[in-house]
Amino acid sequence: MSVLKAALRSQYGEERVANELSAYYIAGNITRTYDGMMIAIPTTQWDIVREMSLKVFSAFLLELAGKVDMEKYKN
Repeated sequence: MSVLKAALRSQYGEERVANELSAYYIAGNITRTYDGMMIAIPTTQWDIVREMSLKVFSAFLLELAGKVDMEKYKN
């Protein structure tokens, strides 16, 4: 959750994430999505993420964070 929030802060700003983001809704979404992803996507498909350098992984997280619809996760 800390890494997720840090990526979101870099895209949307400290104040917006602190004041508007609901950790409850984010955690719920992750919980619901994770199980399905683990069934639908073979573990070998995650190797690309495991093998990313820190720099590439960081850029990947920032790209994904920029696609988050903050309205869906408001307090």
